[in-house]
Amino acid sequence: MNNKIIPLDEPIVGKEEIKYLTECIESGWISWQGRFVSKFESDFARYCGAKYGISTCNGTAALIVALQSLGIGAGDEVIVPTFTFSASVFAINLVGATPVFADTLSDKFLVDPADVSRRITPRTKAILVVHLYGHPCDMDPVMEIARSHNLKVVEDVAEASGAEYRGQKVGNIGDVGCFSFHNKLIATGEGGMIVTNDESVIRRAEALRTPAPDNRTEFPDIALNFRMSNLHAAVGVAQLERFEETIARKRRIAKYYDDAFRDRSEIQSVLEDPWARCVYWRYTIMITDSSRKSRDEIVAELNENGIQARAIFFPMHLHPYYRTQTPESFPNAEAFSRRGIDLPTSPKLGHDDLGQVVEALFRAVSTSRLA
Repeated sequence: MNNKIIPLDEPIVGKEEIKYLTECIESGWISWQGRFVSKFESDFARYCGAKYGISTCNGTAALIVALQSLGIGAGDEVIVPTFTFSASVFAINLVGATPVFADTLSDKFLVDPADVSRRITPRTKAILVVHLYGHPCDMDPVMEIARSHNLKVVEDVAEASGAEYRGQKVGNIGDVGCFSFHNKLIATGEGGMIVTNDESVIRRAEALRTPAPDNRTEFPDIALNFRMSNLHAAVGVAQLERFEETIARKRRIAKYYDDAFRDRSEIQSVLEDPWARCVYWRYTIMITDSSRKSRDEIVAELNENGIQARAIFFPMHLHPYYRTQTPESFPNAEAFSRRGIDLPTSPKLGHDDLGQVVEALFRAVSTSRLA
């Protein structure tokens, strides 16, 4: 086994983070009221091209508050891809609405707009799209479906901050965008953000994420404490200042992998669409039938050799909680889930690290189980 660990993802934390955190501690402003919270909110909204931004304690909280701010609750249905991280679906349940699953495209792990259209009912209130692994969804057909049926669109951008769809930042295309900063492209430890151009939505969100704002005894609504601390926001401000450099590093890593895997029949890369700027939170490959080993055997072998690789998401409709509620099959999502692997994309990785990943992967897919 290799003693060196090549991490799946490890953020760069530098002098500016230390400087801003020190300021928080020395000033005594470590809770949500410090200056970095409002600065991070305004700077991040501006980066996305949105009018308003409001921070939360994590990405799940951002989704919950966003859905509530759009008036979605009991009796409503929200269409969501089955191939996603659990928080995308749990948030729908937690506001009292019902998730309705849609399949992915056949050639990419992103939601299929045609399948979204087929699942609309009189109870449908919103479409929750998920920009996965750094790649944006095809938003034009989604927005056309939403307009024709008078539906809200929530963008889950937890894994794709900074990604672009036809030159526009994702998160600022639908009615509201929700972000996560838990070891994502911007890594604050924990944290989330909601961006929107709708003032009524942001005002509602402010009331929902902060119980009794300004210590008043009049409660405008039932709310939970979903606020971001000044400490987390200070790290976010520093990370945002060099965010484009982080994205450039991620894209260079992806280019290395693209080139390495181009002529390997055992490995199929999930490539960037021509209308997209993918930010590669994860670099995802699919293991083909030409491989000598299964996906799970390859992941185990890579990890045994000090390379943190991971099987991609398990579709939500196959989890026990949802299996009885959604007995149908979603063949594209299931096929991706059986074959997909996430490879290391830490912005800290150098050429030699990537070479070790590629060499270990080639060895894994080209040797038999008994070798």
